[in-house]
Amino acid sequence: MARTGFFAFLLLVAAPVRAASFEEIPALRAEAERMERQPPRGVPPGALTSILYLLQVAEEHQAEEPANARRYLGNAVRLLERARGGVDPFRDERGFVVRAYRSVTTLEIQPYSIYVPEAYDGRHARPMLVGLHGGASNHALYLGVAMGNGIPWWQYPTRHRDLFRPKWQTDSFIVAVEGLGHAMYRWMAERDVFDVIKDAGAHYAVDQDRITINGLSNGGVGCYGLGARYAWRWNAVVCASAAPSWILYSGQGGLSDADRHLMSQYGALEQAENLSNTTLEFFHGRRDPGPMRPMYARIFDQRLTALGIAHVFNDIAHLGHDLITYVHDSGELERRVAKVRRNRRPERIRLVAYDLRGARQHWLEVTGFERYGVRASANARVARDGKVAVETQNVASLAIHVPDVPAPRGDLRLVVDGDAVVLEQGGLGLLRRSGGRWRADSGRPPEGLRKRPGLAGPLTDAYFDATVFTFGTKDGAARSKLERAARFAANGWPLWLHGYRAPVMPEDEVTDQLLKTKNVVVIGTPETSSLVERLGSRLPIRLERGAVVLRGRRLTAPDVGVRMIYPNVLAGGGRYVVVQSGTTVAAAIAGNKLPDFVPDWVVYDGRTTATRPRLAFGRQRPIDSGFFDADWRLP
Repeated sequence: MARTGFFAFLLLVAAPVRAASFEEIPALRAEAERMERQPPRGVPPGALTSILYLLQVAEEHQAEEPANARRYLGNAVRLLERARGGVDPFRDERGFVVRAYRSVTTLEIQPYSIYVPEAYDGRHARPMLVGLHGGASNHALYLGVAMGNGIPWWQYPTRHRDLFRPKWQTDSFIVAVEGLGHAMYRWMAERDVFDVIKDAGAHYAVDQDRITINGLSNGGVGCYGLGARYAWRWNAVVCASAAPSWILYSGQGGLSDADRHLMSQYGALEQAENLSNTTLEFFHGRRDPGPMRPMYARIFDQRLTALGIAHVFNDIAHLGHDLITYVHDSGELERRVAKVRRNRRPERIRLVAYDLRGARQHWLEVTGFERYGVRASANARVARDGKVAVETQNVASLAIHVPDVPAPRGDLRLVVDGDAVVLEQGGLGLLRRSGGRWRADSGRPPEGLRKRPGLAGPLTDAYFDATVFTFGTKDGAARSKLERAARFAANGWPLWLHGYRAPVMPEDEVTDQLLKTKNVVVIGTPETSSLVERLGSRLPIRLERGAVVLRGRRLTAPDVGVRMIYPNVLAGGGRYVVVQSGTTVAAAIAGNKLPDFVPDWVVYDGRTTATRPRLAFGRQRPIDSGFFDADWRLP
């Protein structure tokens, strides 16, 4: 039922069923965990996960933020009491609500904040704006500031756990994503964005055709990247005070073609064509001192104009970087984008892709590249007679989502790169280039190893799914060193991650079932790891005792190491194995110093890992690196 904003605020921060002490948290947590495993009838499991997160915050911050910790604890006790009664404890919560869910990518509970409109009754689907916070903020603070709580940016780091009250109202949901700290919404943090959207949609009636992505600063970089990468998912993309290109943002010299390709996966500038059918608006203050320079937005504006893509560029002369209040404008942004519906069935599509995870726009999807590490593109147009013309570059296979094609019902007629193809009416039409010609494809898996969506690399692709880190146990003297390296890596190779922790186990506890159902990262050498020894001769880059063998060349220097991703051939090839090895234990461990953006494989030495580059190798070049071909071979 609806409540006034002030009453909802009082319920949120000041009305627990009973006072509870911090000493009670372990017992409350144990009870909530039992209920999460076996929820009472009428209580969704996610509700208990959210209560566990509130208890976690209270416990972790009771010393330095006792007032906030007591509020979180009070809310947890109040909500847990409702759950005991067999009622969804969040059913009647309105205003600002802190929720959480369990991610497959990390052992840590992942939080988010959501504004639930006062008048929401669940009977009608409502729009939702997805907010991505900046570098000094978090999910709760972003929502509080966006909804009118004016806080100077220099106070942001001390206000993450404040419980705010909205200063204005809107009929839309606003959900603020945590994004695992400051990974800037790449990889596991990209998945967090879509998992939050899914979780919010499981609890609330969200209009899937009116979901807007929005972000500021670091969150604006994520907004640009995910906005262009998945333009077909959004009714609108609204970004502020950010770089629309990782290549521009890095400011790094000496970038290789592979570096540029990898960065382009999250660059709106490099994927601008994808935004042809999506409402796009972006803001930048001319007084922004950087590193998100105003000129980056102007470059993007020029690129969009050259491509003929409609957009609105708000070039603000009198403001600097922190535009969050200006952008939301007391709910004017939410009211404006709520009027826009996603275009599910455009007649014309322009698609560019740098990997297979971000290779769909609307009803057109690239499912295979001819050459990996090279941009692919596909342009499609539906003629008046219903025939579909498709032109491609560097594309080996396509999927057509037939029900969304704006063509007459019945068989779908296509001309793909000059080849006539007919797809029977149905949900998904598959095409493959074979012998230089496009043909309808049966969808039967090809024999042998072949790259496909979800199993195509690069190394960072493993971050999207459940991954276990393991270490060699053959050599007792090396075991503790390898375990420390595995635990370090399990906290996330990308810099600035928070709230990410993957499971770690010794390799002698790894079962065949785990190899079939999880991605596995193994750190060790053939001398110290049974898994590495078993894999060594079955990988394109062979691992021998004291040597890394690359294209027949035996590299034996003591600082030579390798990290590579490959289908796990020990368990049918349906999941990834990531091998970090070397000629010595020290060389294998040094692989933890590789940068964020890495291709399928990297062979490095001590010069490469002397320091840890943040984003890309740049001038700190490895011995060699690159992408495996479509059949998982060295090109």
